Amino acid sequence: MLNDINRDNNEGGMKVAVNDMVEIISSSNPEIYGKIGEVLEIMESREGVELRVETIDGMEFWIDSEDVVLY
Repeated sequence: MLNDINRDNNEGGMKVAVNDMVEIISSSNPEIYGKIGEVLEIMESREGVELRVETIDGMEFWIDSEDVVLY
């Protein structure tokens, strides 16, 4: 199943898997910048890799894998 294995982001450096904890580093949305959350789902497309993340305080959203770092 796709979400059970590690997937590379577009740059090929970091591997992210479901249940990993990540920190949001996207500056495009100050409301979520610096939040810590858990990866719930991974979706790959021609445009890149998107992660569905739920933060510790209960926010849930999709974000580009390039906008997170492992926590």
